[in-house]
Amino acid sequence: MNTIMTYLLLLFLCSPLGMAQSKSQNKSTDIELKDVLTEGEWVHPVKLGNKFVIESEAFTFCAGRRVRQQIIDDTGIHTSWGEWSLEKSDDGHVLVLSGDQLLYRGRFPITYSEKERAFYLHVGSGDRTWRYEGQRGETPSPCTSSK
Repeated sequence: MNTIMTYLLLLFLCSPLGMAQSKSQNKSTDIELKDVLTEGEWVHPVKLGNKFVIESEAFTFCAGRRVRQQIIDDTGIHTSWGEWSLEKSDDGHVLVLSGDQLLYRGRFPITYSEKERAFYLHVGSGDRTWRYEGQRGETPSPCTSSK
């Protein structure tokens, strides 16, 4: 009986209907990640001794292609604007950041943890990973106000 069920499952998955369903599931995952990124602000705190935040970097992804990057440190708040996009790769998703004002530009593999409400950017040759925590955004949103 198990052999018959396995055979039927394989036939379904390899059929045009099964393939169409799996393609639509991938597309919805892409849309969901874009939707998640545009909710609120994403903060990467730099801590001293795992306790004291000495600097933080925050991204606000607007529904269009604009992105705001804020770096907060002992010299103040430094705001810059650029563009972002999300691409699908064989290994997952890639976040593309561009704009002369941004401190970090380029293509970064990105993974999202729904459980932690955080995303991870894999920087450089993959040996460094930065964690950005989701936080409630400003009111009014910088995405709706002018630069």
